[in-house]
Amino acid sequence: MLVPVMTAGRTLLDKRLRPLRDVRLSVTDRCNFRCGYCMPADLFGPDFAFLPRAELLTFEEIAIVARELVALGARTLRITGGEPLARRNVERLVALLRALDDHESLGGASLDLALTTNGSLLAKAAGPLRAAGLDRLHAVWAKKDGECSKVKVNGGISLERGCCNLFERESRYTTKFSCGTCEYQEKK
Repeated sequence: MLVPVMTAGRTLLDKRLRPLRDVRLSVTDRCNFRCGYCMPADLFGPDFAFLPRAELLTFEEIAIVARELVALGARTLRITGGEPLARRNVERLVALLRALDDHESLGGASLDLALTTNGSLLAKAAGPLRAAGLDRLHAVWAKKDGECSKVKVNGGISLERGCCNLFERESRYTTKFSCGTCEYQEKK
């Protein structure tokens, strides 16, 4: 594990003295799936107590933290979770982060804004996220046999095909798909 340290020059460095440029911003601990590698049933059973919503940072508070991280050298901000699209109006956060492009430390460059998702809620979210300024989507899902094409979503189409169709329509996105072989358990 790399432990960040700060130098006198206000640049955030990791333990190996490399600048920290990529930052993950987790916006929720909740997810609509129960994949074994991320939320194993023995830990996240029916009685698991997620953070009360009132204890989550507001989007404005996350943007304040992000602004300070940009001042310290962050150039890629990746929105994660749990499942970040499970948090209502996450496109508001994207817009707040996109507004950080004006930060003096960027010298006129734009931040790289990305979001990692399981893809199941993208049908409604992709357009608003794009309009708010999201640059990249990373769709990640897992199936016990590693065959992502068998993960079915609304209408019976595969999650993989649905994401491909969506991303083809939203051509501005740079996309990455990952399919891991793991113990997969659907949410009941």
